Amino acid sequence: MSEPTPIAVPAELAALEEGFPGIVAALRDARLAGEAGSSLSEREIELVRLGVMIATDAPQASFTPHVQRALGGDVTAEDILAVAASLATIVGVPKLLATLPKLAKALDLPSPTLDQDG
Repeated sequence: MSEPTPIAVPAELAALEEGFPGIVAALRDARLAGEAGSSLSEREIELVRLGVMIATDAPQASFTPHVQRALGGDVTAEDILAVAASLATIVGVPKLLATLPKLAKALDLPSPTLDQDG
């Protein structure tokens, strides 16, 4: 199965390959099959994935490769931050605030700081 825009395999996931040979390829194949069966564009798929990662408090290792893939397409940093902002009323402001440093790191932006009085 050809891969339109590859997603870098995080070292944390690649390390599983030692104990579970073939897991990375199996996960990649499942992702590609899902993408192939979708009417969404690669851009839309990555924005949805980022929204889910925000909602599920995914680790940094998940955010970075998906942000990189999104930015390699026609997604901008502003689009990604707009997805995060649009989820605030669904996932809650605390979860959004916890996610912003992860997005900033993945986007290579300065990490937001919270004022100690707020």
